[in-house]
Amino acid sequence: VFLDRGASVLSLNREGNGFRWSTSNGEMQPIDGHQARLTSLTVSSGEGMAVTSSAKKAIRWHLLTGRMESSLEAKNISEVRWCPDRYSIALAHEEGVTLWPLPGIMRLARETRKVKAQLPCIAFHPSGERWLRKSEDTTAIEEQVQDPSQVTIRLSTENDPITSVAYSPTGEKIVLGTKNGMVILHHRKTGQSQKLVTQTDAIHRIRFHPGGKFFATASRDRSIWLRDAGNGALIQKLTLHRAEVRGLDFSPDGRLMASASDTGELFLWRQKRGSREWERMAGFRLPGMIADLSFTSNSSYLLTANANGVAYLLRLLNRDR
Repeated sequence: VFLDRGASVLSLNREGNGFRWSTSNGEMQPIDGHQARLTSLTVSSGEGMAVTSSAKKAIRWHLLTGRMESSLEAKNISEVRWCPDRYSIALAHEEGVTLWPLPGIMRLARETRKVKAQLPCIAFHPSGERWLRKSEDTTAIEEQVQDPSQVTIRLSTENDPITSVAYSPTGEKIVLGTKNGMVILHHRKTGQSQKLVTQTDAIHRIRFHPGGKFFATASRDRSIWLRDAGNGALIQKLTLHRAEVRGLDFSPDGRLMASASDTGELFLWRQKRGSREWERMAGFRLPGMIADLSFTSNSSYLLTANANGVAYLLRLLNRDR
């Protein structure tokens, strides 16, 4: 890929090693990217930045140039999430949670109990002042980001380990997904929680539609379920994937949904006219398992995190077709 208006070339080999070459004198500069399978990614709401993670390292990138801005090492990183204030990033890893301000590092909420790798377990409240995280296998807590001793909500799934957490766009609802396919919908105003029997295996991802009226869950059983955010009622089951679904996201404008599986299969979906149901509009395959994906803030690009150590930035040419 040509960068800097043709002044340099960026190349990447199959081991995940990147190199920047000068087109004037041939000088080579190694780019120390990921050298292991990617586990998660997060895209900022502005300024074209993204963070990708592998088991040992998180890297902050400039999306359109591919330039690595900074990196942070941690043990068994399972998920990265950009804070809504755009000035910090949360890393969930084996030792707990790290808040990564830009620039600098501040460690918060360190746990003595290890959190299993490759299980998403953190989400920011839309205000950016609180986060929801997995504190133990079957417990999720909401706490103040700057003061983790201030716990505002504690939710338990009894004997079913938590695998995913999410907030609604307003923060009024919380959804937990478990290893055995159960979904818990918690209503903040009433303090009531609903247990919803859903997929037959682990819930890998939970994503709310930007409008907040429904949410989607992606599972190891190869399905995606859409549910009403008010009462948890089932809207639709999507079963076109041929392997477990790990990547799931709605575009910020609400017009598209993207899903991806362990075989590198990536589908784009759109809502049917005059209906709450969705239909597949496109599908293709990328190398390696897709562990996570995210739309950019303008809904024009899609970023994927793949098992071959590469993050692919895809441009959507015609979102209506």
